[in-house]
Amino acid sequence: MSKKVPRKEAELVALVEVMIGGLKVDPKIFTDPPLTFEQLTNAINKINLSVDKVAQKKSDYHKAIKEKNANLNALYNNAREIAEYCYRISKNNQVILAKVGLTPRAVKQSVESPGQCRSFTVVKQEIDSATFKWKEPIAGGKIRAYIIQRKESEAQSDTWINLWTEIGKEAEIKEQSTDKTFDYRVRALNRSGIGEQSNTVTLKF
Repeated sequence: MSKKVPRKEAELVALVEVMIGGLKVDPKIFTDPPLTFEQLTNAINKINLSVDKVAQKKSDYHKAIKEKNANLNALYNNAREIAEYCYRISKNNQVILAKVGLTPRAVKQSVESPGQCRSFTVVKQEIDSATFKWKEPIAGGKIRAYIIQRKESEAQSDTWINLWTEIGKEAEIKEQSTDKTFDYRVRALNRSGIGEQSNTVTLKF
């Protein structure tokens, strides 16, 4: 039941439909309504027709947007194809590229391999773990990360395994086998490769 005539579309249509039904059921009470059933029904039909038109326009709008985006994507791919052709033909020449509205591509600079890490030391050792610190290399290219390597001190092989990768200049290495002696070292890493190994630290767990 409604205390007042609502403004919302669905509530308004539902109320008018109830009104029509009530007026038809009790014509002796509602003897002289200001509007006929046909007028009220036509008003509802017009609303429904308008809703259908809005829905159709929304559908057409979304179709138009989808078509525009597809055309835009096709144009973008065409432009990229032409741009690649121009870069290839011009060999990145600024004067030639300017004729077609392009600018030269940045030439990738080679990155120097990192230098040698300094002052690799152990700052804390426990039953099966150790914390290491070191200083960054003085020379070499920009560093992305550090790799801590390990090998068994008494092993005949001189094979080092990559044990841990760290961004900072301190790392805690856990779960080391007890009753063994290990050699540890750290190396810097960047896009060009891995740097020279640091000094070696030997620990017995």
